[in-house]
Amino acid sequence: MYLRTVRLEGDPEDLEKAIRAFDHVSMPVRRLPGCAAVALLADRKAGRGVTLTYWETEASLKASEETAADARALLTAEHDLTVIDVERYEVAVLERREPLKDGTYARLICGRGDAQRAEKVGLGARDRTLPIVKRQKGFRSVMAGFNRRNGRVIAGSCWETAADRQASDAALAAMRLEVMQAAGVAEPIKVENYEVVFADIRVAAGTA
Repeated sequence: MYLRTVRLEGDPEDLEKAIRAFDHVSMPVRRLPGCAAVALLADRKAGRGVTLTYWETEASLKASEETAADARALLTAEHDLTVIDVERYEVAVLERREPLKDGTYARLICGRGDAQRAEKVGLGARDRTLPIVKRQKGFRSVMAGFNRRNGRVIAGSCWETAADRQASDAALAAMRLEVMQAAGVAEPIKVENYEVVFADIRVAAGTA
């Protein structure tokens, strides 16, 4: 599976309008062959958002680029948002007890390391982190991905409540750093907290 992330920034009021429009704007992307999931995460107070689109194959990811760019341009132009970053990843781990849904809470961890070692973030997440994550209260899902061309890595988790997400951080912080270092990721490692404000998941719960 493959993942495209898009980071957006703007005024909190403009972000709120974009959240309300996202269902309509993202529909052409969600209708494309191979689209497995689309989600929007938001930090409403900071005016920051991240879109996540999952694709069954690399070919379906590449085939979606033009439609996704059109949707991105429409969303940003109409709501005065700025695209900060667009990235693609190979998904090494995707484990869902329950899928993303509106009103749950997510944590994203991002970094850049040695491109030749980036795949190790997925192996570390699967072998070291996943068993501990799944034991935490409020756990819903976890994913990890890497870009073997530029060394960028991403890990994410979803939790029932913001309190569950916060409580899990103490149990996972040290191991998270260890896994990232094994993948050659240098500090600082970016850790961001979001609310899930839109989710259309086409993959059943369980390991994908």
